[in-house]
Amino acid sequence: ASASGSACTFRWLPWALGDGSKGQFRLCSAPMTSSMLEPNTPLLRRFTQLEEVTTVVERSETQTRRLDELLPELPGGGVDYLKLDVQGYEHAVLRGAQRVLQGVLVLHTEVEFVEMYERQPLFAEVDQLLRQEGFVFHRFASLHGRPLKPLYYAANMLQPISQQLWADAVYVRDMWDLKAHSKEELLKAAMILHEIYHSYDLVHHFLEKYDAGLAKRYLDTMLSGGQVAGAGAPPAGDARQGP
Repeated sequence: ASASGSACTFRWLPWALGDGSKGQFRLCSAPMTSSMLEPNTPLLRRFTQLEEVTTVVERSETQTRRLDELLPELPGGGVDYLKLDVQGYEHAVLRGAQRVLQGVLVLHTEVEFVEMYERQPLFAEVDQLLRQEGFVFHRFASLHGRPLKPLYYAANMLQPISQQLWADAVYVRDMWDLKAHSKEELLKAAMILHEIYHSYDLVHHFLEKYDAGLAKRYLDTMLSGGQVAGAGAPPAGDARQGP
């Protein structure tokens, strides 16, 4: 990312990320559910339309590569924003990215609350690893589940009735005192949090550390738009001043 807001470019790299080990890649009936881990079919078949999309149709031996090993090949030599969605294999990718994580400002990763893939690390284990690396949990960007058979909602058979299964979790590095952030990193983090997550209060927190004048202008802009309210301003929109 560029703090100047210049145009981005995309580069697709044919790598299987992980902890550097060799394993078996499972291509599933719905490609988006394919994984280095085996689908937990006995559990998945308890839920509406999960077994059908996670049936393994092909297996292939695959050598994974650690993200740390690829750091010299990455544009700019580092990563500001990391997003992971590798079907239960996120913990392995993170274990292979400890040097990369030192420069990551905002991290978005899929997590599971039950073993949708056999012997996969769950949310608690991913959260523990990221906290050890200096990240603070910010929010769930999305939360997903499925109804347990045989019940389902007539209007939407995939909408969960009660059981949550997986989510997209957002983490921010050292979000409280911000002493380890350079000026450029403060601005980059603020841009990511504003543009992708609309985390206006946290953006203002970062901007206060970056430049008090810019933080004041940002606050005035947000208040004038009516989306949020603040101390001394009349309540408006979908956010309110706390106690």
